[in-house]
Amino acid sequence: MPHERLLKAHGIGNGMINWIEKWLIDRRHRVVVDGEVSNWKSVLCGVSQGPVLGPILFLININDLGDYITSKVLKFANDTEVFRKIKNDADRQHLQDDLNKLTESSNKRQMLFNFGKCKCLQNVGLIRRIIEYKEKQLIIPLYKTIVRPYFKYCIQA
Repeated sequence: MPHERLLKAHGIGNGMINWIEKWLIDRRHRVVVDGEVSNWKSVLCGVSQGPVLGPILFLININDLGDYITSKVLKFANDTEVFRKIKNDADRQHLQDDLNKLTESSNKRQMLFNFGKCKCLQNVGLIRRIIEYKEKQLIIPLYKTIVRPYFKYCIQA
């Protein structure tokens, strides 16, 4: 079980680990929309929905994410942002090395990143490089138009 090592590291005993393992094995789900019910499907990965235990296991699993890299990491729910200022080729290589370490870690944890949702955000640098006069009245609308939509899309406030 991928969670076992992390749970033991947090002082959780074998009895509780066995109970959690039984709870996680052979999970199935189905979807109900407007009274229409889908067939049951096996859940192969992901955070179990509903009970408190699923999100707690997820948080334990990602708690040390970023402890072993030099770039900055922001975590919110199941979103992770990794970033650093790129001034030269060495900075670019450090960021790439950190991304490689995170990918290796996610493989070991059996919690893969969804690369289809990954983005390389260079819009802030674009504004900084292109706009010569950086008055507040100009920068704020540019930021709200170009950058903010990447961070605010589908976020519940």
